[in-house]
Amino acid sequence: MTISGGLSYNPNMHFNSNFLTSSKSSTDFLGFDDGLRAIPTDKNTNIPFRTNALVDPYGVGTQYRKILDGFNPNMAVSQARSFADFNLGFSLGNQIQKRNYSIGYNVGLSYINNTEYYTDVEYNLYGKDRNMANFELEERVKQKGSYGSNNVIAAAIGGLSFKTKTSKIALSLMRIQNGESKNGIFNFTSTNFGANFSAFQHNIEYSERSITNVLLKGEHTMAKGKWDLRWNLSPTLSTIYDPDIRIARYRNDGTSLTIGTESGIPERAWRFLDEVNYNGNTHIDYKYKVKGQNSKLKMGLNAVVKQRDFEIQNFQIYTNGLTLTGNPDEIFNPENLWSPENLNGVTYDPQFIPFNPNKFNSSSSNFGGYVSNEMFIARKLKMIAGVRAEKFDLLYTGRNQSGETFRNKKMFDELKFFPTANFIYELTEKQNLRVSYARTVARPSFKEASFATILDPISGRTFIGGFFKDINVQNGEEIWDGQLVSTDIDNFDIRWELFQEEGQLISVSSFYKMLKNPIEIVQYVQAAGNFQPRNVGNGTILGFEFELFKNLSGLSDKLSDLHFNLNATYAYSQVEMSASELQSRQLTAREGEVIKDTRPMAGQAPFIINSGLTYKSPKSKMELGVFYNVQGRTLRFVGVADRPDVYTVPFHSLNLNFNIPFGEDDRFSAGCKVNNILNSVRQEVFSAYNAQDQIFTNLNPGTSFSIRFGYQIR
Repeated sequence: MTISGGLSYNPNMHFNSNFLTSSKSSTDFLGFDDGLRAIPTDKNTNIPFRTNALVDPYGVGTQYRKILDGFNPNMAVSQARSFADFNLGFSLGNQIQKRNYSIGYNVGLSYINNTEYYTDVEYNLYGKDRNMANFELEERVKQKGSYGSNNVIAAAIGGLSFKTKTSKIALSLMRIQNGESKNGIFNFTSTNFGANFSAFQHNIEYSERSITNVLLKGEHTMAKGKWDLRWNLSPTLSTIYDPDIRIARYRNDGTSLTIGTESGIPERAWRFLDEVNYNGNTHIDYKYKVKGQNSKLKMGLNAVVKQRDFEIQNFQIYTNGLTLTGNPDEIFNPENLWSPENLNGVTYDPQFIPFNPNKFNSSSSNFGGYVSNEMFIARKLKMIAGVRAEKFDLLYTGRNQSGETFRNKKMFDELKFFPTANFIYELTEKQNLRVSYARTVARPSFKEASFATILDPISGRTFIGGFFKDINVQNGEEIWDGQLVSTDIDNFDIRWELFQEEGQLISVSSFYKMLKNPIEIVQYVQAAGNFQPRNVGNGTILGFEFELFKNLSGLSDKLSDLHFNLNATYAYSQVEMSASELQSRQLTAREGEVIKDTRPMAGQAPFIINSGLTYKSPKSKMELGVFYNVQGRTLRFVGVADRPDVYTVPFHSLNLNFNIPFGEDDRFSAGCKVNNILNSVRQEVFSAYNAQDQIFTNLNPGTSFSIRFGYQIR
């Protein structure tokens, strides 16, 4: 049995009286809402605002006012002192040994409560000037301010197993509950194509997520070890509920405050997601010998069936003749709401009536089978070769933004085969040379394969489903046709590896990937701050990897307790731009800029370095480690038309970890950790030809310090 706890402190975030918060429910500390944020209406009482309907004799106006009264009146973010991060853990396990079998069990509980507070946060939008001689990017939207978040994760797991000499059957259950609140206050400036104004806004957001999983699995050995059978069944229920997202923006002209359509109408939104995932598979291994050497034939079947229900219900709030003071809580003051006596009061309008493109049901099925064989084709040359077949279908029920209805329309209907071959040549007893090929596939998620438009309230950016077309309204050019397809990938690898004592390893490898129709996130031309998954032109990746895990005793006997590990990857990626992307870049090219028909692949870092130096005392069992990782400047969002590319700036992460057991039988343990010692800042920037980089996102996580304690009962 183990009991543990920990505490973490970040000087920038914790015990800060400027921390931003809002009204909380009584169960927020457990990771779910108690109903404080519940939607005040349902499908039967979603009454849109109609002046002539609100005074009818059937009481529609009374129902309308009842809904208005049902909205949580808290629209303003407030300040409070933040607390430090903390966590608690408990686990218990045992195995009961009988004569011919054993029974094992384990249970575990964990609780994590993290608080973050960011200042000088930026979410900006920049574009290319219409004057081709102007290289610098022009500011279009600037959002700067602070936000605070509190994230709670509560988890429970339990397992039971039954083992004999030839079989093992195990059942495990897991439940994870997560609740996260975010609250922000931002100054907002728009210079976007004539919409010039300054404003401030309050953001309130809460997200409630859960995962429930059952796993039943078995392992069986038959025919004196010649046959092995493995199987598992695993249903999973996932839910996401974002109750009552609130956004209130006040236009501030210096002398007066206004709320209007140009600067943005206050919004309230509820998001619902339920997904059921049924997963089952079985694997059979047959062991045999060829010329005295061990060989293995493998076969298997798998089935994955998923179904997702998704819906967003959002309301726009019209303040009408309300006299504004600048405190968003005033919007839902009872005396300011519409009533038969106050016909010019605050009203709501449900944006999902008469049809809702943000409501869909999507289901997918993936049935597959494989066969492979592992054998020596020469004395020192082993071959593992096989093929996998998959039948994938995706059905979609919903509507697009034009009101077109889809009922179980088959969006994907694929039967694909995936060959694989792996050759391992034993150079010496401790050296191997591996050469491999495998075909794989990357399929879009339910979110990507949809017509949904999903707003991130804090950043103000919107995700648009990949089925929706993108047309440049200035020239009528179709930038994206909405036909999202899967990505086929051919992978080639060659690897040399040297194994040494105590798990030491040295390896050098090279890889080459060919991607057909890769999916990348591209900026949407029709609306600034919108992003969409799309298939782009075919791509290739060529890379090299070096891996080292080495004891430093070779340098000096005094360093025998030190270990150094390094994993370094270099990659060169290239995508052939589609005709529409290439044309849009050519039309907005700066003077002297040469537009090639290729560019780097989004999401592929040019280099990645992960390294660490660890010390472990053989006497005290103390462990001390320093770890560093970084990845190179990486294309994050692809730019088209006058939207420049967005790149991530390298984040230099240097962390320290210390742990020591003590007490009788080392039952006690204590440790500490320091994260982000270099105080690196997470940034994404707009980048364009001969222009200074401009901030897309700026977050400063600061340096955090944590301590932890544990106690074991054996």
